[in-house]
Amino acid sequence: MKFTPFSSRLTLFLFIFIGLLGLTGCGKTFLPTPTPAPLPVPATFTPSPTATPETMVEQEIAAADLILSLPDTWIIGEGLVTPLGLVYYLGPEPLGSGPSSSTLVVADGEQYEVAELAAALLCGSPCELDLTQTDIAGQSGQKVSFTAPNTPTLEWFFLEHNGQLLAFTLHDPLTLATHPQIIASLELIERVVIVPTATPTTTPLPATPTFTPLPPTPTPGPPTDDPLEVMIAFLRAAANDPNTLGVTYLSNELRIRIGQGTTLLELMLLTSDFSNFSVEFVSNLNGVRTYRANILFPEQPGVWRNIFMIAEDGHWVISGFAEIDPPPLTPTPRVSPTATPASAG
Repeated sequence: MKFTPFSSRLTLFLFIFIGLLGLTGCGKTFLPTPTPAPLPVPATFTPSPTATPETMVEQEIAAADLILSLPDTWIIGEGLVTPLGLVYYLGPEPLGSGPSSSTLVVADGEQYEVAELAAALLCGSPCELDLTQTDIAGQSGQKVSFTAPNTPTLEWFFLEHNGQLLAFTLHDPLTLATHPQIIASLELIERVVIVPTATPTTTPLPATPTFTPLPPTPTPGPPTDDPLEVMIAFLRAAANDPNTLGVTYLSNELRIRIGQGTTLLELMLLTSDFSNFSVEFVSNLNGVRTYRANILFPEQPGVWRNIFMIAEDGHWVISGFAEIDPPPLTPTPRVSPTATPASAG
């Protein structure tokens, strides 16, 4: 068979076409199989731990005619007698006059108005405080947020009840915010005076009734508190909390100086806080009692001060301070042999 150039080219094209049909797999195109992407894993929700609620225990403070619920870790300290009235500390142990303890003051409602007690308690002398009305245990009271120098802000409440004036701060010892559960639990005890019903009689009334005149209002007598105990209480308060309770033991004249910007430590002629003390009675002249105190510091020598007290408004109060030199050490007495008298010659 003889091939011509044209037939050779036709045969070549035919083989190329058949080869292409075999490569395409009868018209189908083969693509690589895609790999599926992994599905997102949902985040695991971990609930936040729930704070354990406090266990509240109902307690009564009879001197204040007050019932309240306190955390079972709290205690109520013994009432302390101060010129302002009874002072109670409340909170976890150890109790004290610092901000970690709450405070309740039971004052005489006839002696103080709310503004007067607030100024004496928080400022130590007359001052302007932003008192606002509030509801306390179903009765109308007042409150104020107060910040003393170098102390945190605390919310104080004031309430008149049964002839007494109550002042208190009930706050969390860690956050120092007012404890809402305690405030909500406050319950006031009402004093009920039962008057017996008179039995009617047929005895005729006298024609002219007689009246017994009321005795005159007594004037304040001499103080009944022990002056040495007041002096010791003052020095303890001045060492632990000079800006608040320490001021309550001062005379009216010294409180005015505190209100004018003088600090209690400046009145005591001190330049830093002290940590301990000892005190002894010296004299009582013309109604002024003098005590000698050794003021001790943590890391420096102690100093000596004379501290004076006077009677004011039926209480012993601190009226002044003076620097003194350390007292001489008392020598140990020596026992001399009895001398034999010489014979008359």
